[in-house]
Amino acid sequence: MMKRAVSIAALVCALVVQPALAQSPAPAPAIAPDADLLCAAWTANFASTAKTEKEKLGLTLLMTY
Repeated sequence: MMKRAVSIAALVCALVVQPALAQSPAPAPAIAPDADLLCAAWTANFASTAKTEKEKLGLTLLMTY
């Protein structure tokens, strides 16, 4: 009976302490709203200068992503 009470008390303490010790999430980095558009424009500009079909395909996929 005593072992059971100690086990329950230990479990309750662990469940109470765990959220208190949890790390708070890091704030999201500040990214300009037009950053994706600038990236797509840069990629579109350089897609036309690609030398091989594989480079063109890669840049096209990057731009549409």
